[in-house]
Amino acid sequence: MKSILTKVFALLLVACMLIPALVACKKDNNKPDDGNKDNTGDTRPVGNFTYNSALVTFPTNWNPLRYKTSTDGDVYELLSNSFYEFTYNDTYDGYKVVSVMAVGDPEDVTDKYVGEKWGIEAGESGKAFRIKLNPDAKWENGDVINADSYIESFKRLLDPDLMNSRASNYYQGSYVIHNAKSYLYSGQEVILSDEGLEELESDEGLYIGLNNVSYLLDALSDTFGAAYSIKGLYEVYFAETYDAMARKEWAAHEADPSAALSVPGDYADVEAYVEALFQYKMYGDGTSDLRKAVAGLYDYIGAHAEQSGAKAGYAPIDDTLRGYAKLFSKAFWGVEDNYLYLFSYVDVYPEIAFEDVGVQKVDDYTLDIVVDKALKGFYIKYSLGLPLVHIPTYDKLKVKDATSGAWSTTYNTSKDTTMSYGPYKMTVFMEDQEIRYVKNENWFGYGEKYEDVYGKFTRADGSVGWQYQTTQIVYKKAENISTREMMFNSGLLASLGLDADLLNKYKDSDNIYFAPGASTFYGIINSDYEKLREAEIALNGGNADSKQYNKTILSIHEFRQALSYALNRTELCAALYPAGSAAFGLFSNLIMADPENSIPFRSLDEAKQGMCEYWGVEWGEGKEFATLDQAYNAITGYNITEARRLIDVAVDKAIKAGYMDENSIVRITYCASSGGDTETKWYNTFNTMFTDLMKGTKLEGKFQYDSDFTLGNEFGDKIQSGACDTAWGFGWSGGELDPYDLIQVYVDGTASESPYQYDKWIDRSKITITLTLPEDGKSGAEKEMTYSILDWYYIVNGIDPDDGRTLPDWAFGNASDSVRAKVLAAMEKAILADCTTIPLMNQGGVQLRSYQINYGRDNYVFGMGFGGIRYTTYNFTDEEWTAFLAEHNNNLEDLYK
Repeated sequence: MKSILTKVFALLLVACMLIPALVACKKDNNKPDDGNKDNTGDTRPVGNFTYNSALVTFPTNWNPLRYKTSTDGDVYELLSNSFYEFTYNDTYDGYKVVSVMAVGDPEDVTDKYVGEKWGIEAGESGKAFRIKLNPDAKWENGDVINADSYIESFKRLLDPDLMNSRASNYYQGSYVIHNAKSYLYSGQEVILSDEGLEELESDEGLYIGLNNVSYLLDALSDTFGAAYSIKGLYEVYFAETYDAMARKEWAAHEADPSAALSVPGDYADVEAYVEALFQYKMYGDGTSDLRKAVAGLYDYIGAHAEQSGAKAGYAPIDDTLRGYAKLFSKAFWGVEDNYLYLFSYVDVYPEIAFEDVGVQKVDDYTLDIVVDKALKGFYIKYSLGLPLVHIPTYDKLKVKDATSGAWSTTYNTSKDTTMSYGPYKMTVFMEDQEIRYVKNENWFGYGEKYEDVYGKFTRADGSVGWQYQTTQIVYKKAENISTREMMFNSGLLASLGLDADLLNKYKDSDNIYFAPGASTFYGIINSDYEKLREAEIALNGGNADSKQYNKTILSIHEFRQALSYALNRTELCAALYPAGSAAFGLFSNLIMADPENSIPFRSLDEAKQGMCEYWGVEWGEGKEFATLDQAYNAITGYNITEARRLIDVAVDKAIKAGYMDENSIVRITYCASSGGDTETKWYNTFNTMFTDLMKGTKLEGKFQYDSDFTLGNEFGDKIQSGACDTAWGFGWSGGELDPYDLIQVYVDGTASESPYQYDKWIDRSKITITLTLPEDGKSGAEKEMTYSILDWYYIVNGIDPDDGRTLPDWAFGNASDSVRAKVLAAMEKAILADCTTIPLMNQGGVQLRSYQINYGRDNYVFGMGFGGIRYTTYNFTDEEWTAFLAEHNNNLEDLYK
């Protein structure tokens, strides 16, 4: 049973993601038969049935209000259920969505919430739903689960003391529970953006921070299509030749404003010229108004900024700041009146009572959920959900640090702090060693009342199996694949994920399984100059003047692009992830643009066109490929010749910018959570590819690729903070049925309190995309539209930004599928253009299945895989399995070959 959890995004490590799949098996009389020997089909099998598995990285926090990784999420899923979940359809060739913690389908009760309080107008639908709760649901200790349980859990999710990371799942994106965010921030003071400042009646309450000034400087480079700061442009592109040209032409232009300003030919030269021109205008004779304004702003803000709270780093407007701001505006725009755009304003969220939040109790076992964005069709059940915690346990674990005053909680971080309401409960948790679960005797699904739902099912061979036959689940930590192979052959694992070497070793096995997956795994390359510079200085022993070692070349676009072009993704899959496939975009073939009709986003012409344009593969009359499909299928992402040319371009730019000299050694790091043999193999493979890239370039013999395997569970946070030069082989789970919502993980670096975006130093609210589309989002007259990448995300999800603007609402059902697809394809292309998010491979799995168990079906079914624990059956009881192993001297390796 697969839970439907709203926007369950989680960091995945490729080394851990191996999904079982079944291929046709040939019978061998010397090997055990499939089919449970004790199962007659009439009664549940009797005995102990233990499912053994191994983890590379252990979970640390499976609190449903706070967890971050897929490992944590997997722990939580065994202990919980959702309102609606996926299961097999009646013919086992697809999925259906069924009620679990809910009873029956949700009822649309939008008409009961019409009015200003709920923001619903007469005649609307899809904004309020009534859910009948399963009265048989209980916690593992027998405590009832009712409407109050959900309401109190949601109240704790929105606890401002803890600012829980999962809170944004319920107020950001396509599923927005009414007043959820307003309650979380109720009465709190916040700094808001500059949007709508022209509508303010006075400038009282305005504040300015250094970031406001930097934003305006960045705006100049954005005008020319560059996603770099002015400082970055200067350091990368500034050259004496352009500086001299700029000075001469600017002097002529100032003397005669009608004199045109020429620009050199190619794109990089335009950036260099614009930057040199700006630098001259700003610094010219050392007394320019722009320079004086910037210097005055920086000095005054630094001396008068608030030190704590929402205003930390911001200074309140006064006559001095207003004067500097007007000077800046006059020098930058030519008019004083634009000075307001240097400021942000302070606002206070109104006091909101929890009773006004869109989770309402109707009776003990009935809830209403009120949302701000209408839910339609498939996305009603897919989205509707609420978190659940055991209130008595949760409340006693919330503590306040006596020194710092910070609140924290240890809920769901150990066996004693964990309470289950799902099919299994935790009995043992030994950190980095072992986790054990047994059946939760208080789970409603084991009762006779639910036998038709959770009892018999038809196995792949036509025989009868029983759901939830597993009586115990055991996880042990095993970082190395050699250790896991030994455990598997000793009968201590139910399955073994295979790398390329093991696949070759066991390729003739009867028990080998393959499967596709929905995730795309990618890498992140750090482009944050400031963070790279800090690490570079540390690498040079703290000497800021030393150029012995260089990292800041990563901030140069051509260098990152070269690393991407140097990756032969087909070879990567063969060497590291044999069941995967080469990936060239953000979404795999199993991300569905239309889940009701099973239409993948990647199959759409709009998506294919975006990828061809990004990778530079042309089609049409007179081109290399006649059709779009031919061009799309020809994409490889690999071009070592161009990659080597780009390395030399990057080196020249880095030397001109003063980053390095001809003798500098470029030394960057491969970062990973742990140092098992699988990760070591990944590092060695990338090291080989990048070392080969440098051959014949200006970095041949002057490139080192180090490794750091110490990140552990802080892997994701370290990447986001800019502490990793490069990290490879992780992705997102969840969101498979809504790519328009899933794109959030690549664009929300500055838009949410707990951003998913891993290259969040790039602010995609400042990078624009211009598209010509029907103004009504359907089939009307077309219009050229320019919005930021983040705003386009808001548009295709029908989200209103917090800054008071109203954007087009092109959510599901409000715009044509083609228009929405064009927008998503353009966003995908623009995100990839930064060359910080580098697609590597699409998810796939190859495993050996133990003779101890069978999977539920012979074929992979989207949404269900092969059935998971719910549909796993056993050929042996634990006692029989132990005896079978003894007969083979506890080594089954020859049986599996």
